[in-house]
Amino acid sequence: MLRDGSENAQSAKELEQILGYTPRQIGSMTADLANNHGYVIGASRIAPFGYYIIKEEADLQSTLLSLNNEINGMIQRHRALNRNFYADELEAETETRHVKIKLEKQLKDRMENI
Repeated sequence: MLRDGSENAQSAKELEQILGYTPRQIGSMTADLANNHGYVIGASRIAPFGYYIIKEEADLQSTLLSLNNEINGMIQRHRALNRNFYADELEAETETRHVKIKLEKQLKDRMENI
């Protein structure tokens, strides 16, 4: 069904018309074929956009670069969500730590003066 090489990539829209599946289902199917059934399916994010059978090293590297960029974007979003969600809690914890250090220093100073 899929054609060989990135120059012959088939868009999700084209595959949707041929197969009758949504683009999301097509993405899931291509991932399943690659992950569980040994197919070497690439996805081009530059024209011509779409899915294809990887036949050359350059196509493999292009697909791997796209996947790495997607992974890095997900990691950045993961970190940002955690940072943003816990920002107030971390700020309060830091303030509490500073107060504790200040109180411990005051206590130590008083103990030295006794």
